[in-house]
Amino acid sequence: MNGSRMTMSAVISIGLVALLVAPSAAWATGEDSDPLAGLMAGSRLSLAEVHDAPEATDEEAGERTGYRNVELTGGEDAHRMDDKRGYRNLVIAGPQFIVIFPAGVFGRYHRLLSDTVSAQVGLGYAAISFDDVKFTGFRLLGGMDYHPVGNGMHGFYVGPRVNYRRFALNVDGGTGTGSLSTLNVVGVAGYRAIWHPGFSLGIGLGGGYGMVLAEAAARDADGNEESSSTTFDGARFVLEFTLGWAF
Repeated sequence: MNGSRMTMSAVISIGLVALLVAPSAAWATGEDSDPLAGLMAGSRLSLAEVHDAPEATDEEAGERTGYRNVELTGGEDAHRMDDKRGYRNLVIAGPQFIVIFPAGVFGRYHRLLSDTVSAQVGLGYAAISFDDVKFTGFRLLGGMDYHPVGNGMHGFYVGPRVNYRRFALNVDGGTGTGSLSTLNVVGVAGYRAIWHPGFSLGIGLGGGYGMVLAEAAARDADGNEESSSTTFDGARFVLEFTLGWAF
């Protein structure tokens, strides 16, 4: 009885020693002793093949995750961010004001020319009447934006604007007419955000130089006409607030 117990103890001891020695021997000979090796072999893929597999490139990773490394201009560090360069068009619409009265619509179209540059054009029209006085007007705008982050039209921007407005006043019966023309050349800096699937919100501040020409003419009961004009120029300040849709 004691002999069988000793035999059983010897077997257990030898088994434990074998478990301890076998991994060390395999490590020394370079053989794979990982317990997962059997499972990997069952799928016909060894651990060596897993470790030696080439890593996915940034471009491939970006295609899978929807994110891409965008390099900041002037630096070597890549910053991972939501890639918005696919939004190459932006349409913005809002009210066109005559003085403080919303009297029409102003629309603006942006086109992304490269990852960092976009161009824009705008057109607006307005008309409003008060008793026997009618106001009409139109607006033209052109400009470009530089986007330093290089993530399309999303993010910080800075650029010039040329803005021309002309409003006309007419009194029923032809007793009075007038016009107001403005030309502003300004620079604007701001931030624009684009959210999936395309909603855009932007705000910017700027300033520059502007000119105004005001003209008026009136006719009295005797048919005599008097006219006058005034021109003035100076500094202009601009606040941009835009809502739009990118695609």
